[in-house]
Amino acid sequence: MSCSCDNGSRYFSQDPDENLDYTVNWASNGWLVNDVIVDSAWEADAELTLGLDYNSSVACLVWVQLTEEAVLGETYTLTNKIRTQTGRMADQSLLITAEQK
Repeated sequence: MSCSCDNGSRYFSQDPDENLDYTVNWASNGWLVNDVIVDSAWEADAELTLGLDYNSSVACLVWVQLTEEAVLGETYTLTNKIRTQTGRMADQSLLITAEQK
């Protein structure tokens, strides 16, 4: 399952048994007109384990799994920070709630 914030949603739920990929599509709102992503980094609360990450010229993806310390009902923050070819820097945070599904 892929979770993407290209439609404006920044709120997600994740089961402790799931390993999901989250994508930030920076081009979806027209922000990257005539520009491209050259560097991407992910930061997360300690209750989230980050796995494989990938970025294209317009979108960034990372795999996420909840740690054993994650508490059901609690919300954790996942942040993507980018730098563009023209030197702009931006970040986008996603909120992930631990939920038994």
